[in-house]
Amino acid sequence: MGQEERFIDKENPFTTTVVCEHKVSTPPGNFQYHMHNEFEVYFFLGGDVNFIVEQRVYTLSPGDILLFNNTEFHHPTFRSNAEYVRMVLHFNPAFAQQFSTQRSKLLRCFLSRPQGEGNLLRLTPEEREPLFRLAHKIEGESQSGRVGDDVLAAAHLMELLVLLERAPRHGQQQPGALSPHVQRALAYITERLPQPVSLAEVAKALCVDRFYLSKAFKREMGTTLYHYVLLKRLNLARVRLAQGSSVTEACVEAGFNDYSNFIRTFKKYTGTTPLAFSRGTNPGEGAFPPGKNRAEPGS
Repeated sequence: MGQEERFIDKENPFTTTVVCEHKVSTPPGNFQYHMHNEFEVYFFLGGDVNFIVEQRVYTLSPGDILLFNNTEFHHPTFRSNAEYVRMVLHFNPAFAQQFSTQRSKLLRCFLSRPQGEGNLLRLTPEEREPLFRLAHKIEGESQSGRVGDDVLAAAHLMELLVLLERAPRHGQQQPGALSPHVQRALAYITERLPQPVSLAEVAKALCVDRFYLSKAFKREMGTTLYHYVLLKRLNLARVRLAQGSSVTEACVEAGFNDYSNFIRTFKKYTGTTPLAFSRGTNPGEGAFPPGKNRAEPGS
């Protein structure tokens, strides 16, 4: 399946089109490896942060912008206790897809690239100023409660997406890599999916101490190896459901042996049941259906 061939929600509630929030964390806090059901535009304003996206590491500078689609796992790590400041914009990809044309594909910068690559936009102050200004306008409208706030927020979102497509990609930072042991662990897990994989099994395969691997994995990935494997299997279930598999088929294809446990776990991490998820997808349009991810913290 090509990067453009994802799945989007059939419905478009205007009130959930876009949400933008300014967030400050002091000290930075603990953020788990997570993803969202919406697409995300992340504006980094301050802190001492490395951002892990899939298996890549981005060292951030104030003014950097990160783009995430709804299949990219990510989380920040912190090099100090400096105050962590950012604006986080989540939007319904189905809404943007309606305004895409053959000439102007508004989701291209989110979809037409390998997972975990090309996420970072590092622009000059003059180049990024219009993007930050629109994000502030969206934040203001989404919190105003005034008549027409949803319409104006959506209009600003469309302008923001156009400017993201036009933004120059000059001088972009090449993402770094995780430590060799964690990289090898991730490769082993990917090779074994959708089967459950234990810490002991991975440590034995890599010929490393499991306690060392456990600490290294948690430090670099922001979550345990067990939780990482679970998230990857749940994401595979989302893919299978969006492609037309039944709930029972998706359960088996994602490596879950207990149907009831699959239903409970899927709802816990996505905020909806597998059946509701599958009914809300429209094959061939562009992204997974939006909805609040209840189990994981925001960026």
